[in-house]
Amino acid sequence: MPPVLRRTSDGRHIIDDLGRPLLETGPIGKSVECDRCGGRTAISICTNCHSLLPEEMTGGGVSIGIVGARNSGKTVWLTMLEQQLLTRLPGRFHSAIDHPGGTVGLAGQLVENRNRMEEHSALPEQTQSTGGQKKTPSVYRWKYINGGARVISIYDTAGEDVANLQSAINQQHLRSSNAIVLVLDPFMFPENRRTAQTKGISDLGPENAHADVIDGLVTVLRQSEQGRGTSGKQGKISTPLAVVVTKMDAFWQGLDEHSPLRSHGQDESYFDDIDSRTMHDHLLSLIDRWGGSTLINKLQTEFATFRLFGVSALGNEPDYSHARLASTLSPSRVADPLLWVLQNEGFLPKPPKSTER
Repeated sequence: MPPVLRRTSDGRHIIDDLGRPLLETGPIGKSVECDRCGGRTAISICTNCHSLLPEEMTGGGVSIGIVGARNSGKTVWLTMLEQQLLTRLPGRFHSAIDHPGGTVGLAGQLVENRNRMEEHSALPEQTQSTGGQKKTPSVYRWKYINGGARVISIYDTAGEDVANLQSAINQQHLRSSNAIVLVLDPFMFPENRRTAQTKGISDLGPENAHADVIDGLVTVLRQSEQGRGTSGKQGKISTPLAVVVTKMDAFWQGLDEHSPLRSHGQDESYFDDIDSRTMHDHLLSLIDRWGGSTLINKLQTEFATFRLFGVSALGNEPDYSHARLASTLSPSRVADPLLWVLQNEGFLPKPPKSTER
């Protein structure tokens, strides 16, 4: 690989890893001249992974870290989020969304997962621990027809890599994320574990799996924010946290037919924050009934900003005992957590005045 290029601290020159000057000052994406050979180049690469940097990176990217315990439904949710990003959201938001570097790394795996689900009705395998090795995130380029663009980087993390404190500390991508998505399995809550057994779910894991992941995540984020001096109010973590409760289709029948938790949401060209807050409040009450008040108290104690989301990546319950789909895919609300993050970043269109309160 060629030398990695970096700017000097004063921004006046570009140097290589040994501190040798290489290029004249120039903005990312603009042609610059090599100090040695006199040639010009406008190719910018990431100083960490050497991937090509899209032009939209000059406006700043959005990095999102995904964490969840084993069997939380994280992989299935990410797979259907990929599908929604490339097929449904472009029409909804009048935009073009693609992979600027091609379907490599996580993006390639998500494509394989979707093909496996659609062609063979088989659920994808669990996310494996990296063993400390770096993984390539799934990168999306979102460009509006009327102007404006952003690069979105989504990094998947195996539950084992966060639940263990030592390995959690090594998850550097979580430290630099603009937001975190925490994925929860509803069957892990005390009042739902017996129900899980009746549905053929045998590998639930320990009851403290959610707590271990949250503890590891809190440790990483606190160390990062204390080092940067960016802690939120009352010493809480300032990084926004989207909490995704998956497999909601398993509980729809037990809810009132008019419950917001059974609603599939709207396809408006903006994020409906009123609807999202209503969903959040109803999930707070439901998780309390499921015996999860301790978890909610932990989130309220540690995070300055968090939002609960109830999603169904499949739209119907699968055959849990054989890890196979029981019907066609009809995902519900899988994009809501991402849209909440993008709204907080000021990237989504604002709702009409008549819908604001």
